[in-house]
Amino acid sequence: MMVREPKPVYETADRILNALLEDSRTFCVLRAILGVTPPEWAELARFEHFDDIPQNAARTLDRKCREDPGYVRRLEERYRARLVKHNKCGSPPPDRSISLKRIDALIQTAISCISQGAPKEVEGVIHRMAKFDTLDGINPAVIIEAKITSDDGTARDKVARIKELETQRNRHVAEGRPHYDVSLFVL
Repeated sequence: MMVREPKPVYETADRILNALLEDSRTFCVLRAILGVTPPEWAELARFEHFDDIPQNAARTLDRKCREDPGYVRRLEERYRARLVKHNKCGSPPPDRSISLKRIDALIQTAISCISQGAPKEVEGVIHRMAKFDTLDGINPAVIIEAKITSDDGTARDKVARIKELETQRNRHVAEGRPHYDVSLFVL
């Protein structure tokens, strides 16, 4: 069996941040994969990385990301504008905003938890990471794509999505990562 080399954490974190910049709701998806509430995620960040994120701040970030798909992008754009202004003046670069620092810390925590997978089983205890998508860390055996026939998408769109998933899978295999199946369910 081929063992997959994990991506460097910084590369994974950059990919997640790029997804957040495209759509802030990625934050909620990441939290759902972890299977935690915003306050629990903040507590994990404190425990795993010693980042003190207040529970209300985690709730607020989650709410803003859920309600506004452009929230993280605007935070990043404001930071970059301040960076340009400081560079023109020759002053030292500004710190990232507290919200961006918290997002970075929560991303690092998620990467750490998902990469580790579920801990060894303890009699009578089921760990929140002991589910099909995170039991063994990031190492899928199958990707299941469900499509609804009554949506506005065309059959061609649905087929194109599956072909894209197969292309990604083939790229992973070519990179020496384990093979996984791609399954389509049309509802």
